[in-house]
Amino acid sequence: MRLNSNLRTPAKTVLLTGAGFTKNFGGFLGSEMWAIILNQKEVTNNPRLRNALLEDLNYESVYDTILYSGQFENREKLTFLSATIKAYVELHENILKSNSRSISIHAEACREIVGRFKGVGKERGFFFTLNQDLFIERYFSTDNCQITIPGLHHQDWFNGKLGLPLDDKGIVHLPEEARVGQLKQSFWNKGMENYCYVKLHGSFGWWGQSGEAALVIGNTKSHMIEQEPLLRWYFELFEEVLSQPNIKLVIIGYGFRDSHINKVIANAVQLNGLKLFVVSTLQPSEFKDLLHPIPGSLEMQVLGHLCDIWKGLAGYYCASVNDLFVQGRSELTPVGKSLFRRVELIE
Repeated sequence: MRLNSNLRTPAKTVLLTGAGFTKNFGGFLGSEMWAIILNQKEVTNNPRLRNALLEDLNYESVYDTILYSGQFENREKLTFLSATIKAYVELHENILKSNSRSISIHAEACREIVGRFKGVGKERGFFFTLNQDLFIERYFSTDNCQITIPGLHHQDWFNGKLGLPLDDKGIVHLPEEARVGQLKQSFWNKGMENYCYVKLHGSFGWWGQSGEAALVIGNTKSHMIEQEPLLRWYFELFEEVLSQPNIKLVIIGYGFRDSHINKVIANAVQLNGLKLFVVSTLQPSEFKDLLHPIPGSLEMQVLGHLCDIWKGLAGYYCASVNDLFVQGRSELTPVGKSLFRRVELIE
């Protein structure tokens, strides 16, 4: 990125979230998604699909096997895709089915945690996520700060209007290559959006250039991202922002199971002095074991870069999102204050 007085610059503190972030608010972890897909009638009534899930508890691995291994017929692939989409519908409904108290708590989490990464002055704030739910679109309000999803807009995002079910009016179609090129050229200009919410793996309710749901699932995510112009640009933005010197990356609820994400983080640690501040419910010893798989193991071969990520760890908070703010009082807990002081987002 070419920096001058006419361009915005990335904020020095950036947020990255995974499934553990929205778990606190009705979201599902990978293991729960496995169970929800298994429970779909289409899978229950199909012995081959059911057995594939029973043999492998990683639903993304099963997704790859069924769709790309050549072992399953087209009708079985379509059946499994239908069951997967229904699981995402359940995820969407579970997050949005809220009473007045939970709506207030969800909004507080967005305001007290997410809103702090917006950047100041010429800075452009970045909130990267691997999640595909619509939690932020539903509960983050632009009354706090202007947040946008680069290249996309919907009248019901960020204003509390997003509801159930997600009908045709809630669907957005991703831009084609030429339009993405135009967006890239003007992105860093002053006057453009200040705080960017970047969904690296697509989203429920997005439809791509292929005419299919733009949900990046499975163990071949890099290939899927490359096929969709907007998602390819989003990944480039992730690399670009983390390649700036001395960035602080706050990671909440990510399990470090995506090799393409791990590689970018590890490279930034090694080459650009990236500092990591991790919020996770794992005990420190468990987290260290997670980032130090057995040498030569399949996990080490597939994920890689984990030991390099460990070297960039500057702060670790054994907590969930709900442990960072006081519900009903719109203030940070001592743990939350410690985190945000360390990353220089509060004094």
